[in-house]
Amino acid sequence: TKTTNVNEGAANPAQKTVLLGVTGCIAAYKSCEIVRGLQKAGVRVKVVMTEHATEFVGPTTFRALTHETVAVGLFDDPSDPIHHVSLAQEADVFLIAPCTANVIAKIANGIADDDDLLMKEVIGEDSDLFFLDAYLRDILQKR
Repeated sequence: TKTTNVNEGAANPAQKTVLLGVTGCIAAYKSCEIVRGLQKAGVRVKVVMTEHATEFVGPTTFRALTHETVAVGLFDDPSDPIHHVSLAQEADVFLIAPCTANVIAKIANGIADDDDLLMKEVIGEDSDLFFLDAYLRDILQKR
């Protein structure tokens, strides 16, 4: 859907930037705590969300926490024709937290859905990629 716009300040060149990917599950609210922890460590945080993530935590919450534009859709920023590329260029690290089993499977298989900005970021990402799984280990161990 839409980018949540806000006045962005120029980042300190020495400051590290984490691109935080948020996927759609109940653990999405924990991403707000991750943002705060990274900020306390002096890290600039930019957020990209899946459409389903917005059902659990709204982009406005992340905009308020980060003071940065929050990306949800591939064409959110009409002034930037390749928004997903510019986001990737700014990131030193790409962290997906929470990362659903569905997104982990897509990453493993190189699937980038047409309208999924998060997956476009993963596939085109040159920075380090980390993810924190969102599924319950107990459920997987019982299978």
